[in-house]
Amino acid sequence: MQVEVGAAARPPGRFGAALGLAWLLLLAPPAWAEGLPASPQEPGAARVADPAPNPLAAWRSEGGLPERADRTRLAALQVGIPSFDAPARALLLDESEGSRLARARAAVTVTRGLPLAQAALALALLQDDHDVPGAAAAAARGLGALFEHPEARLWLEATGILAARNALFFGSLAFLTGLAALYARAAAHDLGDRLGRSLPLFACAGILGVLALLPALLGQGLAGIALSLFALALCYGSPAERRAAWLAAALLILALEVGTLGAARALVALDPDPVASAFQRVESGASSDGEHVRLEHAAASDALAARGLALEARRSGRLREAADRYEELLASGEADATLANNAANVWLALGNVARAVELHERAAQLSDSPRVLYNLSYAYGQAIRPRAQDETLQRLQRIAPALAFDLMEIEEKLAGGFTLDLPLPVATLRGRAEQARALEGVAFELRRSLAPGAVGAAPVATLAAFLVAAALARGVAGRFRRSGACQRCRGRLCPRCEGAASGSKLCAACQRLFERPETADPERRVRRLAELERRARWLSRARLAASVALPGAAGLLARRPWLGLAGALALAAVAACVVGLPAQFTDPLAAGGAGVLAFRLACVLCLGLYASLVALALRQRSAVAR
Repeated sequence: MQVEVGAAARPPGRFGAALGLAWLLLLAPPAWAEGLPASPQEPGAARVADPAPNPLAAWRSEGGLPERADRTRLAALQVGIPSFDAPARALLLDESEGSRLARARAAVTVTRGLPLAQAALALALLQDDHDVPGAAAAAARGLGALFEHPEARLWLEATGILAARNALFFGSLAFLTGLAALYARAAAHDLGDRLGRSLPLFACAGILGVLALLPALLGQGLAGIALSLFALALCYGSPAERRAAWLAAALLILALEVGTLGAARALVALDPDPVASAFQRVESGASSDGEHVRLEHAAASDALAARGLALEARRSGRLREAADRYEELLASGEADATLANNAANVWLALGNVARAVELHERAAQLSDSPRVLYNLSYAYGQAIRPRAQDETLQRLQRIAPALAFDLMEIEEKLAGGFTLDLPLPVATLRGRAEQARALEGVAFELRRSLAPGAVGAAPVATLAAFLVAAALARGVAGRFRRSGACQRCRGRLCPRCEGAASGSKLCAACQRLFERPETADPERRVRRLAELERRARWLSRARLAASVALPGAAGLLARRPWLGLAGALALAAVAACVVGLPAQFTDPLAAGGAGVLAFRLACVLCLGLYASLVALALRQRSAVAR
């Protein structure tokens, strides 16, 4: 159809302008009406929104893998899903979709915040493409995502707390074992004196071992053995060694009670209740009608269920319903950053920019999340406040420059813009775990492996057991003069058998050999000195091997019990990271190789700390020897 240039350039008359304005007003409601909340009694007042983008439909659409991944990512962002994990997990497990590197790249495109995807990309870049810098960058992003992704963070907390508990418990137990081993021979000899001097030393040692294992034989487990070792250390140790033993006992109790409860809380939160599970599926964009029914049924009495219904309405494009539900939650006192941010995103989509800016500013006051700053900058842009928008963007670029660049790049692809919802705070899941009936049972199961009896029944019982053991050790130690070892020949130094003077550090033979050499036969003295020198060299090699291989031995042999306790804890942490990790909680396809890498890095750090403590203890022992 031809249009005359003159007719197109002719200004319309007043009647035509008025008719056009009326026609526009009839077709579109004014902008201020877009933001008004619809009354619950008037269902017809709700805004009829355009159909919301369907990320799953975008993923199942035609096209190559990179194109589908890009469309899925954009569709997920349009409905507020910052991390659309389901297709990324399926893609990494399905080897028919392409090469490992192509699948890893597509998975990272779909969801940048899944540590599993970043770790898979790092491994593929390293092994398939030999791109070391790219692999290192992907691995670093995966490590950072461990603390941002809710499921990965809960798994990391549960596994990390349990590993720390095992390190504290077994490190303290190893230190008490080493400390008791230093005085086991003297204790066996003293026990033989009390039972009858006719008993050989090996029989006395056997009786002492049975006494040490008696609490475990009575059903108290490893905690019972720790009680026996603690009492023996208090009987024979020096003042510094006794103080270190008290600290080891305190750490053992802390691990048994606080560590077990912390691991149980994270584990229960990782396997949430039905409402929390339904919320997480809605949040990830993988919900079904079953989750909607479950949330609808619990919404009257559970704020999390009501929040889940609001989020599901936002995901489905029912913006007016989502806004109403969010306003009810805000009016009821729910005022965390996640709720304020997600409600602001809905109001921004409805066109009520003023309310959106107000809620985004509230969210920014409650949280310093980069996603909140991006949403706030976008809201400032919609409100035509360029100065505030620039200041917020500059703040975002200072906090998270890589994320800011990524979001700006995506914003150029989406003409209508987008905002990001915040995930459910991990603290909310932990709080629900506090009230879960399963928490007590999980804590009991975790504690039973170390203290199955009355000693581990409650924190008061554990503390009382160690106090009773300390009182018994003090009472027994005051009833007899304890034997020891000669500092030169390491022979027995007993005030009853050999008549050693109180406080003496040398046996009678060594006193005559070193302090009164004129009283000894010269030839026998030379042979004795040569024998002691050979024994000293052998003991030095044995002590060096024990210092490196046995936890805490370096500090104990150097008479530095604090170094011994620290070394035992460091080596136990290495074992907890290496040996204990495969036996810990199953990864919910969230952490992946990033979680394994985090524990390996922790293992390397603990190993370096242990080596430093051993070197320090050896240097201290050399200084004492000189």
